[in-house]
Amino acid sequence: MQSLAGSVDEPTLTKFYSLSTLEPRKWEQVDAEKDGVFVGAVGAITASSGKGLGRDEDTDLLGLGVRASRNLSLEAQAATHPLSKSFSPSTYLSTLHPDATYNDLREGMSNLRRSLDDRSEEVRLLVREEFDRFVGVRSVVQAVHSEMKSSVINKQTDYGTKQIKETIREASVKAESIYNPVLTNNHKATKLRSTLSVFERNKWFFNLPGTLVDFIESNRPDQALSSYSKAKYLLNTRPQALLSLPTATGGQQPTEDQERAHKRVFDKVWSNIERIMSELRHELLAQLREGGKPVDDVEKTIEILLELESREDPVWTYLDAQHDLIAKQMRAAHATNLANVKLARDRLPADSLSESAMALDLQRCVRGLAKGDSPDSVLRDAPGHEVWQSILDAIKNLSEVVLQSLPGLWRIGKNYMDGKYSRKGSSTASNRTPSQAKHMAQDILKLYATLLSEFFTLTDLAVIRSPPISPGSAASGGSKSEIPPFVPPNANSLSTAWWITRVLDEVREGVTDLNAMDIGTHGAAAGPLKSFVDNVRWRFEEAVCETWARDAKVFYSLEDWSLHREDGARTTYLQLFETFQNYNTAVTYRIAGLEAKGGKSKTLSPRATAEFVNKIKTASLDALYAFLDGLVHLAFTEQTRPGTKHLESPSTRPAVDQDTRILLTVSNLAYLKSTLLPKMTSELEKTLGLDLGPDRLTLDEVVDQLDKIIFDDFVKRRSAAVCAILRSGIIDSGFDWFETPKPTEVRPYMYEALLELVQVHAQISVTARSLVERSLSRIVEEMAREALECFREVKRFGMGGMLRATLEIEFMHQTLLQHVTPLSKSTLTLLYEAVSQNYYRRPAASGSDELQRELDGVKKTLLDSRRSTSVTFACFKQRKRKDADEKVKEKIAKDADAPRPSAPAAAGRI
Repeated sequence: MQSLAGSVDEPTLTKFYSLSTLEPRKWEQVDAEKDGVFVGAVGAITASSGKGLGRDEDTDLLGLGVRASRNLSLEAQAATHPLSKSFSPSTYLSTLHPDATYNDLREGMSNLRRSLDDRSEEVRLLVREEFDRFVGVRSVVQAVHSEMKSSVINKQTDYGTKQIKETIREASVKAESIYNPVLTNNHKATKLRSTLSVFERNKWFFNLPGTLVDFIESNRPDQALSSYSKAKYLLNTRPQALLSLPTATGGQQPTEDQERAHKRVFDKVWSNIERIMSELRHELLAQLREGGKPVDDVEKTIEILLELESREDPVWTYLDAQHDLIAKQMRAAHATNLANVKLARDRLPADSLSESAMALDLQRCVRGLAKGDSPDSVLRDAPGHEVWQSILDAIKNLSEVVLQSLPGLWRIGKNYMDGKYSRKGSSTASNRTPSQAKHMAQDILKLYATLLSEFFTLTDLAVIRSPPISPGSAASGGSKSEIPPFVPPNANSLSTAWWITRVLDEVREGVTDLNAMDIGTHGAAAGPLKSFVDNVRWRFEEAVCETWARDAKVFYSLEDWSLHREDGARTTYLQLFETFQNYNTAVTYRIAGLEAKGGKSKTLSPRATAEFVNKIKTASLDALYAFLDGLVHLAFTEQTRPGTKHLESPSTRPAVDQDTRILLTVSNLAYLKSTLLPKMTSELEKTLGLDLGPDRLTLDEVVDQLDKIIFDDFVKRRSAAVCAILRSGIIDSGFDWFETPKPTEVRPYMYEALLELVQVHAQISVTARSLVERSLSRIVEEMAREALECFREVKRFGMGGMLRATLEIEFMHQTLLQHVTPLSKSTLTLLYEAVSQNYYRRPAASGSDELQRELDGVKKTLLDSRRSTSVTFACFKQRKRKDADEKVKEKIAKDADAPRPSAPAAAGRI
């Protein structure tokens, strides 16, 4: 190694091979120009160390057995080499002998002195042995120096360097012209290789902006966040690895210029990355404000924005925007719904709003239900269904708007309240509390209830007081409430009831779905929707009850006098009214949400339940009283039958006179009192859990009063003709009851009166056979009363007059014996007494034997007259009755055969 070190220039080798040492351990990049001073120093040291050194350059100078490390840096090698100009004893000791003790150093100093003495001795020996050579060399050197000084080394030749300098200058010019471009290109290539190596080592980082843009454009913000977070983590924790700055290996440290250059490049790339992510933040916040995204995507967006540390709280951004958006959509949908409902109302046919058209529609609906047709087929397309459909669609549309948007808002709000979206490392910049998210959701519910409340003009059920039920208030038209404005003007109560149940079901379904979200289900928070449903029920109950009462007032117009198939004494009108009442009662019961028994509700408070029960009771009784008023109207007013030609009826009379209307009305009242009213009130009592005993008594009294009014009118009119005939024959004819001879026949007026009664009997038998006995009995009473008044006007009767009066009254009595009541019997008794009192017996008259003969003659005349008119008056003959009727008639017959006092006693003997 010594011969190699002496013959080889080490700096030249290291510079040529770009090495920092002749024994490299790893591949390294060395700037030879920068490190040349150290390499030259080491080379000079090595070149000067020859055989005369006497030891290896790695040998310890102190002789302590420590060798110089070949791994030291150039500065350290120069400072520890004994022949180096920069040799430092302290550095030598601290580097090679850091652990040597004082004794070791004393021993090393002795060894160093000994080594120096040995080298001095070697030099003296070398000079002594090579003295002749030293002298020879000196003379040769002096000769060469003299020759060079005389020929070459002079001022003209610039001491022998002029030619060399010119050669070197020419070579430099040629070298610059030849090698400068090459060196410049080489320098550029080196920079490009360096830059390319940096880019190759950090390709992922330099490609990150384009990658982020691709992720954002392909709607993959989560992957953009992942890449950004990775780069940010590396930048914060391992910047050297990310920036690829040179490390202190091989004795070289990165310069400040290198660090600044790298940082400028990476800062520029990072600023571009931050700009892209800032745009992503703004875009994601804009998406939260726009709404319309699935809630899962919204949650991902919020989480991404929280990871990106957005200055604006993404949760409140979404909640505020979504709250405003939902409210705006609800108001817009509500306005559209109102316009559609108004348009449907405006398109209603004008002719469908007339009273006759509405009566015809009501009749069609009632008849369809009475025949057993399903309510859906009968009432779905009833007049006003277009408006009802628009109302139903309005409820559906508004509910859909809420149910499509509110669940997402509430899910985000609830998660926020549960602490899911809390900011990491810092508190939210907003002073708003998470509980406000629940208030936002409740505001939407309140708006939903408010919009529908405005449309249906709802009234708070808590302040409602049911009016007292009384016959007077019911008969006079019931409560002062009006039909709600949302009800179509041409809709009847049946179609209103059918459609309102659909609308109520839609409202309840929407509210159920909203309650299922559990937005404040405890305490006052549950109030808005619960009270809203109760108020809707009440308003719908009012709508049905008011249209029910309105239709009941005009229900009489449905009477077409069609006779019942099984009972020809009454009309189908009662069956229609029963169907009408039952359906409306069932619907109001359903609207109230009452249970099947007891009139209780699971969803309403006891107080509210009582209000609904009273409302149904009031409406039902009001309808009954209105129906009774209509019966009176039917009996006394001739009206046009609405749409009879369009309906199928079992038996429709082409024309109905007043007597027929009265008889059928009386028969209907009888059936109503005996059968229909007990049935309807009993069902209402079971349904509502009420005692309707007082109301039933009141209804019976009203029915009896109406029956008396109507029937008395019939009796008065029909008995007036008969009584007029009697008066004409007894008084108005001027008949002389004192001078008249003995009767040989019954005068024609009596036949005429009885024939008139036969016509009455025939009319009643055809119309309402059950009323024959009652009607004729009352007419007979009127006939007896009229006969009594007439005979009381006769001042005196002679024998012939007394016998004629007895004959004619007895003929009428025996002919109408079946219809003689106790009242008419007592009246006839008074009549006989009146004739007896006014009978004047003449002095020349014979005794009792002659009177008996005359009476026998009258008896024979009576029998002949009865026999001759038996067929004519056969309708008055007594017929077999069943049960109580038969016993009553037997009693009447016995009373008729009983003896009479005074003159009637003589008639009794006839």
